[in-house]
Amino acid sequence: MSDADVPLNLVFGFERDPAAADGGGESPPALFLVRQALERAPAAIAALSMPGVAPALLLELAKALRTTLGEIATTAWSKRGEIRKYGDPKAYPPNVTHEVSLYEHKLEHSIRPSVTVSYAGREIIKIVFVGTATLTFDGAMLVIRGGRLRAVRLGDVTAEVALSAEGAELVTKQLKQWKLRSELVLGNGVTIPH
Repeated sequence: MSDADVPLNLVFGFERDPAAADGGGESPPALFLVRQALERAPAAIAALSMPGVAPALLLELAKALRTTLGEIATTAWSKRGEIRKYGDPKAYPPNVTHEVSLYEHKLEHSIRPSVTVSYAGREIIKIVFVGTATLTFDGAMLVIRGGRLRAVRLGDVTAEVALSAEGAELVTKQLKQWKLRSELVLGNGVTIPH
């Protein structure tokens, strides 16, 4: 289990956890499962059987999943009613720091990355992936100052994920858990709309 922020490609199993005991020497299991699923996918993505296409497609998919749990959570939290009140500079002066603990709760995040497969300069097919992650946060804490989320501690995060392409299920729901104790400093912060 990693202590740093976690990208979606790690949540979906496309990347090895750098803190894993095995050192992360071999390919992540989900990558293997996705490749197998792509090989037996419906005719709509038959272009994947062409040499070199499946590995390149997996690389592009992994790039599309670089968003971190911290980014997903802070974007969602900054829109919640109980957090939005901190965006009012009259009620919460900019020189005062507020630490806000959140109860256990779920966030659902969906993505629809797509990859276009071309051959000899011609587009053969565009493959649209559909991914969902249901994230359960327990022990999250926000640091708010000046109407902005300045830092966040994610606490315990559990994720259930699903990924499909063109009707073919690629990754089924898996439960993964991280204990993210370190504080993520958000630079200039994320503005809280009020």
